[in-house]
Amino acid sequence: METISYILEWIEAHPALMQILGILTGAIIALFAAKKAYEGVLEQIRTTFLIDQHSKDVERIAIYSAFAADLDALDKSLTGIHEALNSNDVNEGRLITKSVILATRNVVWESCAPKIGTIDPNHAANIIETYRFIEAITGRVKELDLGEATHRKDLSDLIEGAIEQIRIVNKQLPIRPDREKIN
Repeated sequence: METISYILEWIEAHPALMQILGILTGAIIALFAAKKAYEGVLEQIRTTFLIDQHSKDVERIAIYSAFAADLDALDKSLTGIHEALNSNDVNEGRLITKSVILATRNVVWESCAPKIGTIDPNHAANIIETYRFIEAITGRVKELDLGEATHRKDLSDLIEGAIEQIRIVNKQLPIRPDREKIN
């Protein structure tokens, strides 16, 4: 105990040494505070990253699910139209078919497909190709007379290609509401 008293008296007798010890003590405290602040900043960055990643995953799932539902509806619609075109039963249904095809174009362009290109560029080419099929169909249906068998056959072939393309895109989607998540 006397050794400690002796050391403290010696330090008090040398004011420059007292200042150096004060500066060193302050520096050590500042280093501990900086370390704690750095750890806090790292934890905040990690938390922000995890929240951002979760948000992107939720958005990705929602976009894919909505797009898959749009494609399923479009597939069913075009399949029905294809069957109506190939049927020889009712002529009246062909006029309705023309209206439905023209309305289908608006559904396609208002779907979630444009966002898929931003979250997964690999699917953008297939989506654009699907849109080209739909555009070709709507462009042709305006000019065709569905009362003529050759016009119906021409349109039926285009629709068959569009249905095939839709099924290709649908099969390649990584997230679908009607099947388990693959990722």
